[in-house]
This record gives sequence, structure tokens and C-alpha cells, in this order.
Amino acid sequence: YQTLTSSALPPLTFAMHKASEGVGYKDPTLAEFTARYRRSNVQHVGFYHFLRTGRIAQQAANFLAAVKSVGGLADGEFWVVDWERAGDGKCATAVELEQFRTIVGGELGASRGAVYSAPWVTEFRNWRASHGDVALFLANYRTSTLLPLNGWSQSKAWDATAWQWTSKGRVAGIAAPLDVNHVWKPQWFAALSAPKPLTAPHAVIRLTSPHTTSVYVEALSRCLVAYGWYSDVQDTYGPNLENAWRQTQKRFGIPVNGIYDELGRVKLQQYINTHPVTL
Repeated sequence: YQTLTSSALPPLTFAMHKASEGVGYKDPTLAEFTARYRRSNVQHVGFYHFLRTGRIAQQAANFLAAVKSVGGLADGEFWVVDWERAGDGKCATAVELEQFRTIVGGELGASRGAVYSAPWVTEFRNWRASHGDVALFLANYRTSTLLPLNGWSQSKAWDATAWQWTSKGRVAGIAAPLDVNHVWKPQWFAALSAPKPLTAPHAVIRLTSPHTTSVYVEALSRCLVAYGWYSDVQDTYGPNLENAWRQTQKRFGIPVNGIYDELGRVKLQQYINTHPVTL
């Protein structure tokens, strides 16, 4: 229901775009939006399928074909199954949900998949109790407050990766309202792709300098987020990142000067090699 404008998209942790629904529908805007996402400041791109009841194998094939049409999943991209009531009031069962997840996970990787759902889905609570390791987008739909359903404590109990707080949000670059999801555990997104090697030669960088737009500094920021050492995922440079890097230097036992240099890169690469990010 949205269209792109000529404005650049702002830095976003993720964008989750509809790819398909049921056995035959494919979103006609998928290719256009995906191309914009991939060349913009969106850190991770997700594709979702609206699951209907029945003909699960055909639905999975429809979704996989839609994702394949945009080149498959690139680094940092993930897939989602949207499990909720359709306009006719019908809803897929938990068994059907798991059938879909098994088929798609076998093709796209189970660890790169998530479920989007809500407590009012009939089997949601029982399913969640037995699938606590599955990344979850929790639908909220409240527009009057920025609190997830029943507050943070309940959200923690469900281990929600992200929750949606309104369907009236807006961002630059996209016309018309859209859903806005709050990332509660950004480490999950950062872990979708293993941190890239950081030892390529480049100049010593002061993290508050204009050179902080360097791809190497973006990689540094992403790594610190992945390990839970930096939480400001919308800010890949500046004093906040420098402070996080200082704390990392202290952790590694190297001079604490806030400068990202060859010694720091080597130490961080060694840590990546011995402590790979896992979901």
C-alpha cells in the first residue's frame, strides 16, 4: 500500500516487506522496494509470507519463488511467516505453521527465519511455549502508547525480538503510513551475517572524524552491536561509538585511546575468530 518517493531512506535497522500471500499472490512492489532497500542505509532486509490455511506446500513454493525473483536472500536478509487471522476470519493452525517453516527453512535457512504473530491467534500461546527459540515479531497495534502488549515483562517472557507499536508510522522515502517495529534485541539482526574480516589495510581512524563514514567503521559498529557492546544501532559514528570502542579496547587490554587502528583491528579479528556470533 506504499510507494517510494525521491527522498533517500533514513538509516534503518531493518525493513520487512511482503513478498507473497497464500498460493498465488505476489506483492507487485517487491522488486522495486527491495532494490531501494539494498542500496540504502537499511541494515537488514526481511521478506514475509502471509500464511493462509491449507495447501501449505504450494504456499511455501509461492513464497520461495517470490524471494528467488529478487535474487534470494543476500547477507543480512531474513524471512518471516506472518501467522494471523485473514480477512475471512480463518487462521492457519500451529501444525500448518510448522509445516511452512520446515519447508522454507530447508531452502533459506531455519536460523534466518522468524514468525510474526500475536496473542489473539488461537494457538499462539501454546506454540510460543514450545518454540521459545524462534525469533518473534510481536504484533501490538496500539497507537496511543509505546508499550508492548502487557508491558515489557510480558514481552520478555515471550522473548520478542521486535514488536510493532503502530500502523500509522512514517519514514522519509516512503509515502503513506506503514507499520513501525521496534527492535528490542538488535543482536539477533546483527548475527544474521557473520562479521566481515576487518584486517584490510586502511588509515588510522578517529571515530569522531568525518572519515567515520568508512565501510570499515560501519563494520566495526556492526560487530560491536553483534557482541552486545554497543546498542546505538542507528548511530554508526561519533562520540557514542568512540566510547563503545574505548570500552572494547579496555576489554582487549590494549591502549584506551578511542582510535580504531591496526592493533585494534587485529585484536577484534582474533576475537571474531574465536567467538563467532551465533543465534
